[in-house]
Amino acid sequence: MRRRRQMLKSLLALPFSAVNLGVLARSGRPVGPPTFPESSKLEATLLRSTGVRFGPGDLEILRSHFDLAAYTGQASHVFLRSPGLPVAQQQRFFRRDVSGRPTEEPLIDALGRAWLHDRRQLVDVRKFGGVKRGDDYTASITRALTESDVYAWIPPDLSGTALDVALPSNAILVIDGTIEMPASAPLRAAIFRNADPDAGNSHIALVGNGCIDGAKARQALEAEHELVRFINCSSVAIHLAQAGGNRFSKSIRERSGAAVHLLGGRDHSVSIDRLQDYGREGIWLYDVSHSMVSDTETNGGGESWSGVQVGGPTATLNRISNVATHLAGASGIGCDSKESLVVDCSSRANEYFHGFNFGHAGQPADDTTGLRLRSISAGTAGTASADFNGFSIVNGSRRVRLIDCVAEQAFRDGFNTSAGADGSTLVRCAASGSGRYGVNAWGATVVTRDCSFDSNAGGSISPSGNGRVIVD
Repeated sequence: MRRRRQMLKSLLALPFSAVNLGVLARSGRPVGPPTFPESSKLEATLLRSTGVRFGPGDLEILRSHFDLAAYTGQASHVFLRSPGLPVAQQQRFFRRDVSGRPTEEPLIDALGRAWLHDRRQLVDVRKFGGVKRGDDYTASITRALTESDVYAWIPPDLSGTALDVALPSNAILVIDGTIEMPASAPLRAAIFRNADPDAGNSHIALVGNGCIDGAKARQALEAEHELVRFINCSSVAIHLAQAGGNRFSKSIRERSGAAVHLLGGRDHSVSIDRLQDYGREGIWLYDVSHSMVSDTETNGGGESWSGVQVGGPTATLNRISNVATHLAGASGIGCDSKESLVVDCSSRANEYFHGFNFGHAGQPADDTTGLRLRSISAGTAGTASADFNGFSIVNGSRRVRLIDCVAEQAFRDGFNTSAGADGSTLVRCAASGSGRYGVNAWGATVVTRDCSFDSNAGGSISPSGNGRVIVD
């Protein structure tokens, strides 16, 4: 069953054929609605047009050799996060054979192409210095990354610290162990950053089954730490099992930041099985294009804002897929990106604002689609007339489509459109248990088709006046 599903994803041109079924199960996401032919055609088109576009020179990250067997992508270089038999722990990088005469037993993908082990081996960074638990491995990692004939490796039994590791272009670090922020780190520190934030770097990968941890309990209360900060880069891949625990002071609200923060560029891919107790935003891709956050579960803490944010003044053609956010301090998921796709995601019990937010001031989400999304208990910290909704389309975001989306127990409205967000369409959507209306239009017009807005405190639809809901 899993393999059939992966092959279907490949046929729909997903950059990653591997789907984290565990995340879906843990999120409590409901079984999706019946498939409609027009939705399937639309979804296939959107999947082809949004997200990372892997070329022959790019590294693509897959879950296991099963995913390689189902692979139909164009990359010539892949990494298997959880290899499993018959792939050895040390042989997780593969290159596509172009000779037609493989010298070893290859793995075969869905198109019949042969894949051979990459001759570069994973080498423990401890060989480059640092031997005790808790050691600072900054210099060891930096030295290992200069060795062109090996892959730098944090093995499962390594637990150490690192600070402001400057990653150059084409750097690949396999993290199967744990890397933490050292105690009392500088106030604006990061564990990993790119070497040239002005000109930018490209093709950087932090991948594996390990963890990067901000060690919050050992940091100053006023610290503003990030785990990863990459500026003006392209083709960044961050695929890890766990991350979080970065300190980001709640008392300094004018500063922006995130546990994983990518500013600018394109073709980024972020997937973290479990991101928890993160400071400020969880994953923030700012002003990027053709990028993706996928297969991720976030769990907020006392210093957390949104679980995932993707957007910016020129952000376009991005994708958020298979993401489940829990207990976000702000909106669960925010998409302020044009011509983008948010698909198969859920937001549960976010404190402030909205389960899903489309558009910010100066960052409209024009022509973006939300497909099979679920918001549960949006705005748990709401009081009086707080404008906290299950779904919010705002700030001039035009022609936003929400299809097969569900809002349950929203503090105010299940679906809200306002501030010039005209041309929005809700198709087969449902809202129940809202504190006011199932759907509200204020300073905007929204069209609903085949929707259900039952059992909401103020009624199904807001009265006409400053805005209008058109039932088609």
